[in-house]
Amino acid sequence: MSAGVSYDTGSFGEFGFSAWFEWFSGQEAMDPSSDGRLQEIDYTIFWSYDLSNLVEWAPVTFETGWINYAFPQSSGDAYETNEWYVTLSLDDSVLFGTENGVLNPYVSYYLDCDDVQGSWIELGISHDFAFAEMGMQNTPVLKDLTLTPSFVIGIDHNFMTPPSTSGSGKSNRLATLVYGLARSYDLSGALNIPEQLGSLALTGFINYSQVPADSLRQSNYMNDELFGGFTIAYEW
Repeated sequence: MSAGVSYDTGSFGEFGFSAWFEWFSGQEAMDPSSDGRLQEIDYTIFWSYDLSNLVEWAPVTFETGWINYAFPQSSGDAYETNEWYVTLSLDDSVLFGTENGVLNPYVSYYLDCDDVQGSWIELGISHDFAFAEMGMQNTPVLKDLTLTPSFVIGIDHNFMTPPSTSGSGKSNRLATLVYGLARSYDLSGALNIPEQLGSLALTGFINYSQVPADSLRQSNYMNDELFGGFTIAYEW
């Protein structure tokens, strides 16, 4: 679960804080020494700014932040680690002259400044196919649906070192390719919820994560995964 608050100052960008936690009910069964509670809690503070406010022809949003990863069931130095990140997101609707983004590309750089002292680079694209914008604005059910295919590339830089390789595993490598498809249903529109009460959306997704790096695959440190699920999001 994730919850956060943010404040858009206008001239000085947006400041925010969020907290995310993971709870795995099977933890106690897998590890008898575990008490089955939280394995991870992430705290993030961030600042983002639309660079087009400074340079009109640069429709790029800059975001930077600090993430504290806490692992309650660990102890000592393994209890927490800290990471700094920066993300650049391009609003390519300006380039293509469209109302909405076409590829919505972004690039993120994460640097672990504590335990790992490695970095992770991520590049991603996605596109929203809103049925209401495809001539179905008056079609029941379909008018509130949006399909979003996505593709993400993950690059490892001294970050994911298989335990069996000791220090020799530290290198630059293409670590993962993630192909995704999400289907979102705008419950606010379907239920005619007033805007002042916020928005509610139900999203189902399926992703396939492919690991092209032989060093990660052969060590059984990472494997190809097909996973999916759903999210319920409320924003106010």
